[in-house]
Amino acid sequence: MRISEEIIKEIIDKADIVNIISSRIKIDKKGKDYIGLCPFHNDNNPSLSVSPAKKIYKCFSCGAGGNVINFVKEFDHISFMEALKIVGKTVDIEIDTDQKVDQNMLRYHSLMEEVTKFYSVYLTSTNEGQKALAYLKKRNIDENIIKRFKIGLSSFDNDLLYREFKDKYSEIDLINTGMIRSTQEGSKYFDVFKGRIMFPLADFDGYIVGFSGRIYEKSDESKYMNSFDNVIFNKSNILFNYKEALNDIKKLNFVYVFEGFMDVIAAYRAGINNSVATMGTAFTNEQIRAIKKITNNIILCYDGDLAGVEATKKTINLLNSFNINVRIVLLPEGNDPDDYLNQYGVNNFVSYLENNTMSAFDYLYKIYKRTLNIEDINSILSFKNKIFDVLASYKSDMLNEIAFKRMSDDISLNTDVIKEDYLKHFSKTTYRTQIPEFRKPAAHKTVKKRQKQQYLLCEKKLIFLAYQNKDKCAEIFRKLSFNYVNETHYLILSKFNNYYKTSQKIEERQLKEILTDKELEVFNSIINQKLTFRNDQDIDFFVNKINEYINELYWYRKKTANKDIDVEKYLKDLGSKIKTRNDIK
Repeated sequence: MRISEEIIKEIIDKADIVNIISSRIKIDKKGKDYIGLCPFHNDNNPSLSVSPAKKIYKCFSCGAGGNVINFVKEFDHISFMEALKIVGKTVDIEIDTDQKVDQNMLRYHSLMEEVTKFYSVYLTSTNEGQKALAYLKKRNIDENIIKRFKIGLSSFDNDLLYREFKDKYSEIDLINTGMIRSTQEGSKYFDVFKGRIMFPLADFDGYIVGFSGRIYEKSDESKYMNSFDNVIFNKSNILFNYKEALNDIKKLNFVYVFEGFMDVIAAYRAGINNSVATMGTAFTNEQIRAIKKITNNIILCYDGDLAGVEATKKTINLLNSFNINVRIVLLPEGNDPDDYLNQYGVNNFVSYLENNTMSAFDYLYKIYKRTLNIEDINSILSFKNKIFDVLASYKSDMLNEIAFKRMSDDISLNTDVIKEDYLKHFSKTTYRTQIPEFRKPAAHKTVKKRQKQQYLLCEKKLIFLAYQNKDKCAEIFRKLSFNYVNETHYLILSKFNNYYKTSQKIEERQLKEILTDKELEVFNSIINQKLTFRNDQDIDFFVNKINEYINELYWYRKKTANKDIDVEKYLKDLGSKIKTRNDIK
C-alpha cells in the first residue's frame, strides 16, 4: 500500500522537529533556529542547523539535510517507512503499510531476546555466575562492559534452559533457533550451550540471532562454540557490534575490522567504538556490502600469527575487488588485540593502532619480504614475482614506480631491469591488457592536459588541509592510498604524515627540514595560490574526484591498447565528459 503524499506532508507539518531531533542529539537555541554537533560526520564545531519554521535540518559541513522523517531514518538506521511510522505516532497518525509480517520471525526474535535476558540473570544471580564474573574480571571485563554487550551465562545443567522455556515456546521453536537439541529418538531434549559465558550475536538489523559461548573453567571442549546455521542464524550476515557501531563508523568514516568479538570488546575498553568482528570466519560479500553502506574505509587488524597473516592476505584481495580503501595494522607476531591491550595498557594500545597502520600494498610487501634471502636467487625470483602479482591488482603507475624503487634497494637490481621483468612477467598470460601499462601513451599528454589541471587542484587543496591539521593529514594520506595525480604531491603528503607521527604541528620554519628544495617550491606555490573552499567540499569530495581521475586514466590506457577501437572518438568523448565537471573548480 502506497502512503499518499498528503499524509506524509501532514506528518511533517505537524511533527515537532526540534523535539524529535533533541531527543536524539543535543541542540541549543540560536536566534530563531537551533544548532548542534552533526551526528552524520566527525563534527567538532556545531555545524547542524535545525529550523522549526522551515521544518528542516541542514549540516553546513557534510551537507546532510532534509525533513524530520529523513533525520529519523538516517540517525536510527531504519527504512523510510519505519521512520514515517515513528514520526507519525508523535502526532497521533497511525501508518498502516499493509505489509505481511512473518509471525515466525517475530516469535523467534522475541525468543532470542528472552534467552539473552535469562543468560544475563543467570550470570549475575547464581553461584555459578559468581565464578564466571570472577573470570571476566580477570579478563578486565567489568559490569559496564557486561551490560553494553549483554554478556550472560549458560548453566552446566543439561536442560535448564529447555525447562525454563518449554511452556512458553514449542520444542520446534527452540530447535529452529539453535537453543536445544533432541535425542535420536526425539524423546528427550537438552540445551546446546552448557557451562559457557554467553555473548549474543546480532544480525545487520540488530536482532539477536545466535550466541558465541566461551568456556571459563578447564575443559577438554573447544574454547569457543558458536550457534550453528539455522532459520535465523547465518554467519555471512553477522558482524559483531555492527548495529551498535553504526553512528561512530559514520562519524569517523572508517571501521576497524577484527577477527573476534573479544578484540572488539578490547577496542571498546580503550574507547574505540567504530569496530566490528567477522567472528573468526572469512569476510563474506554480504558483510562487505553492509560495511560499504556506511563507509568505504576499512582498517584490518587481525592476529599477528601465521593464520592471521594468511587471513589478512585473502581479505585484502576480496576488499580490493569491491574497490574499498583498505589499510592494515600488523600486530607483533603472536599477539591479538585483546592480548596487546592487557599486556601494554590502553594508551599504548590506542597509540599502536594509530601509528602502525599501513596500506595494503605496504603490508603485503613487508610480509613477502620476511622470507626474502638475497643470497638465494630462487628466493629473490619468488619475492619479485609475488610483488609483481600484487602490483597487477592495482591500477597505479605511481605505485609501480614506488615499488620498483623499493625493490631495487632490497634486491640490488637496477629499476630499469625490474621494469622490464614486470612487463615480461605478464607477456605470456591471457590477461596482459588487464594490467596497467607502465609506459604512458604519448597522445594522452595532449588530450587530457587541461582536464588534468582540475584534478591537480583537488590534490593541492588536500595538501593545504594536511599542512594545517594533523588529523586531517592522517585521514587524507589513508584515504588516497597510492592514488595521486602528481608524484611530488604524494611525496609532500607522505613527509607531512611521517612528521606528524612525532609532532602536533608543522611550523613554517620547519618546512625546509621536512621537504627538498623542489618539494618546498611546489608547496609554496600551493600556499600562495589562495585556494578557496565551498561548504560541500570536504576531504571525501576531493579524494573521490582524484580516484575518478585515476580510474579514467586506467581505462583510457586499457582501451588504447586495443587497436580495434576508435581511439580519437574515445578521447573526444572522455575529454567532453571531464570538461563538464565544473563542480571541481
